[in-house]
Amino acid sequence: MPTQDDLVLAARGAFEQIKETFQTALENEQEEVRRLGGLYVIGTQRHESRRIDNQLRGRSGRQGDLGASRFFLSVEDDIFRIFGGDKLSGLMSTFKIGDDIPIESNQVTESLNNVQRAAEEYFRDIRKRVFEFDRPMVSQRQEIYGLRRRVLKADDGEVLDIATQFANTAVELTVEEFTSADGQVNGPAILEKLQKVFGESFSTESVRRDGGVTELVADLKAASKASVTARKDQLEQIRPGLFANAFVSCALARFDRHWAEHLQRLGYLKESINVRLLSASAGRRQDSVVTPIQQYEIGANQLFQSLLRDIQRLSHFSLSVNTMERLQQLAPRRGSGPGEAAQPPSVPSQPSAPVAA
Repeated sequence: MPTQDDLVLAARGAFEQIKETFQTALENEQEEVRRLGGLYVIGTQRHESRRIDNQLRGRSGRQGDLGASRFFLSVEDDIFRIFGGDKLSGLMSTFKIGDDIPIESNQVTESLNNVQRAAEEYFRDIRKRVFEFDRPMVSQRQEIYGLRRRVLKADDGEVLDIATQFANTAVELTVEEFTSADGQVNGPAILEKLQKVFGESFSTESVRRDGGVTELVADLKAASKASVTARKDQLEQIRPGLFANAFVSCALARFDRHWAEHLQRLGYLKESINVRLLSASAGRRQDSVVTPIQQYEIGANQLFQSLLRDIQRLSHFSLSVNTMERLQQLAPRRGSGPGEAAQPPSVPSQPSAPVAA
């Protein structure tokens, strides 16, 4: 490409000088290689993919140049020993010749090609299964990171809306947990649980005891919103913006901790499905028409929904159990600009069970 750039022109001039310096020596070496028959590629094994072998063969005789390739194989190579098994051993025994004598036969070559194709199909199925098992986690990661980013970049007003949304989820979960299949509601247990989640600022004076489930949920949501507002006012008196900083720090700590635990549970789920699949294969029976990947997707979705519920409920729990002094320590650790990371607070060493943590 024509150019007037002095730096480019100087580089091109240097390249031409180097080319002239080595051109004569290279031409002599090329002529010697052609005289000897070109590049000769020697392969000592078949790879798991024919593509690799074909690339090795393609190194010689490129674009009409002289060259050849030859592979020296053993039926004791890993690929043939694992995927060929007794078939290759039986084939070799029919020739009845010593191990130190090479065999050239179209029948042997075709058998080796079939073994290599079987290996390719096996590893292709493995890659396909890894991809299928990875898809649910990828979509979950995108969703959880999106929600985490929303919390991290929220301003003070948006943080209050998110906190209220999390509180409503905590109420719905608690009512669902203590409601029996026939519709009986354990009111005292619900109130005790929510008192632990929201702390001392949660008041039950306005909660109707004689209403139905719908009225109870509405009253509890109103009480939880009042609790969040009271906690906000309490922290804002100490310093403006303290509530937003503290809530974001508590929520991010829950995101990070529970996402790590969720990844471990997905690993356990995958292992259990593989074990059941091997057990069914060994017994030559099919317990369900649902495929292993479908079982994994169902279980992964259930675990993810549980993860989202725990994060929303336990964010308020962390906010309520931390002391005022600890919450004040959190405030300066949140980034002053949008998108800056917050340092997670110390999370109470309680299990991720529905009771208190």
